[in-house]
Amino acid sequence: MKFFSNLRLQQKIFFFLSILITGIFILLFIGVWWNMRSQLTNQQKEKMQEHLADLVNLCELHKEDRQKSLDNAARLAQNLFLQMGQYKEDSTQMIQMNIKHQETQAVTRLSIPTMYIGKQKINFNYDWVDNIEKMTGFQCIIFQKIPQGFLRVATTHLVSDKSIRVIGTYLPKESVISKTISEGKDYSGTASNNNNSTVLTHYMPIKHKGKVVGILAVGGQTKDDKSLGTRITARKYFNSGYVYVMAGNGEVIYHPNPKFKGTNFKYSNQKFYSSVIKNKSGSDRYFINNEWRWQHYQYYKPFDIYIGIVVSEKKFLNDILNELFGMLLFMILTLLFLSLYIINILLKPLLKPLKTIESSIGKLANGLSVKKLNFATKDEIGDICNSLNNLIEEVRKYTYFAEEIGKNNLEANLKLSHKDNVLGNALLKMQSNLLKVEQENTVKSWAIEHNVILSETLRKYSDSIDLLSEKVLNFFIYYLPMQQGAFYTVEENEKNEKYLAMKIAYAYERKKMIKQHIDTRDGLLGQVYRSGEMIYSEEMPKNYLTFTTGLENYQASYLLIVPLKIGNEVFGLLELVSFYPLEKYKIDFMLQCSETIASSMSITQSNELTKILLVDMQETAERLMQQDEELRQNLEELETLQEVSDEKQKEIERLLENAKFAHEQSKENTKQLKMMQIDNLKKQQEYLKTIEEHKKEIELLKMKE
Repeated sequence: MKFFSNLRLQQKIFFFLSILITGIFILLFIGVWWNMRSQLTNQQKEKMQEHLADLVNLCELHKEDRQKSLDNAARLAQNLFLQMGQYKEDSTQMIQMNIKHQETQAVTRLSIPTMYIGKQKINFNYDWVDNIEKMTGFQCIIFQKIPQGFLRVATTHLVSDKSIRVIGTYLPKESVISKTISEGKDYSGTASNNNNSTVLTHYMPIKHKGKVVGILAVGGQTKDDKSLGTRITARKYFNSGYVYVMAGNGEVIYHPNPKFKGTNFKYSNQKFYSSVIKNKSGSDRYFINNEWRWQHYQYYKPFDIYIGIVVSEKKFLNDILNELFGMLLFMILTLLFLSLYIINILLKPLLKPLKTIESSIGKLANGLSVKKLNFATKDEIGDICNSLNNLIEEVRKYTYFAEEIGKNNLEANLKLSHKDNVLGNALLKMQSNLLKVEQENTVKSWAIEHNVILSETLRKYSDSIDLLSEKVLNFFIYYLPMQQGAFYTVEENEKNEKYLAMKIAYAYERKKMIKQHIDTRDGLLGQVYRSGEMIYSEEMPKNYLTFTTGLENYQASYLLIVPLKIGNEVFGLLELVSFYPLEKYKIDFMLQCSETIASSMSITQSNELTKILLVDMQETAERLMQQDEELRQNLEELETLQEVSDEKQKEIERLLENAKFAHEQSKENTKQLKMMQIDNLKKQQEYLKTIEEHKKEIELLKMKE
């Protein structure tokens, strides 16, 4: 790829078109070659189907000849059978045997009478049937009628090991052969034997007194017909092509190569066997012995066989294509070189204007001033020049805008030629970011400045909750600014039930000293107290302040209620009302300050409680001192009276015990009051230390600015 990137445009275009045209011709060559290959393959398939049809006709003719010979053999066997004498059944000689259904293989125990023809016993007597086979060359079977159908009692047919006669099976009475024979008619045609092989047969009824009592049958297996196999396998196609025959069970019964005869495709090539059984007729391509071969097959139902033709693809296809390959390749290469020569001639006049465009773009890329180009052409070169001229104009416009931003003119206007203009959008985004930074700095400065003022206010008025409430409310009314407001603290009544007590209210620069108690379950104030979350509403309920704060009935629209809390404990609420919406940074500032205000309220309330406890402690101490003096006097009087009256001794001792207990109790109360005073003093010192740290941080921030 590095080699390609270093080429000139003319070379790249030539290189690209060369590859493109070469690819087109290659695809054309492949398409023509493949089309020829497909046509030859289809012709071969059609030709092979014709050959298969010819082989099927050959089998059909052979079947007709074979059937005629079989019919003649059947007439001969029938004449010899009739010459043996009369049919007779001996019920005194019953034969017990297991009979088997020929189709379902179901076994039944049956007792049958012995069958005679003249004086000759038929059951299990194979001499006569063997003699018929020797005379005709066809197998011979005798059936005896039973309730289930017709039972084989004598046959020349042997099982696969060539040692046991196939007797004991019966044709069910539901079969076509049984029905035909029961009507007294002959049956001539193909049938399946016990090995599921297709055979040519001729069944004749054995009659006695007008009734059918048995069957005389003559037949022969089609796969043992060597004459048919010789006639089929003698065929040759494309010199090396050959024919084979496969039975329905997958066994190869005819093949020109003896070593393949007896091979069973059902086991050796199951995929091919399944396809053949399913389709009955078709073609299959496979690779063997380093070459591709085609296998065409056709099913012949009367013999239950599949006739297959195998031909080499090379013989009928590649040899022909190889002759055409050289000629086709020469033609395509000639056209390719001719096309490339014409392309090279056409490229030269087209690339000349591109050099001028390249020079202008190079200057523009280096930040130099570029004049607009003037090409009168209306082709792609002219379009490129117009686009470049538009780019030059856009660069000039962006340069002017950047210069204005550099002069701190953040209100400069830039009109984009397209909404998706990347550079223009980037400049506008830069302008927006600068404006945003400026606004954020203004907000931060405002928050720091007002945080200092609020901290100073909280520190200065931390001795009285009333003064603290008034100054804090006044701070937010003045600096936000707001038109109305109220400050609530959380207090408890005699039943230890909490309620919201209004400390101060403002309405249009007038202070309102309203004594109002609000249940923590009522209204928006109660909702904020319970949830601990701020409420900011732009649609305040009508006459809301009249019913909640007692302020004058003004139609303000924007309501802000902020909980003053530390953790989950709410110490008070700030309720502010305005005609104008509050900016987000002011609301955020109030939320940040709420915990600080709540902390100051907690300390102030603790200070006030401490003062009250100190006064109570002093009063208690004075009262205890008086009690001590009275006790001392009582002791003196008791000591005097003790000498006078023994009866009052017990009373005096009781008074002494009470006096001692009261004295100890007084000491314990005094100790607890002192501990509470020390804790309150520590909390005040920690709060003052926190305020000092905030002041230092604010001063550091001012110094950094």
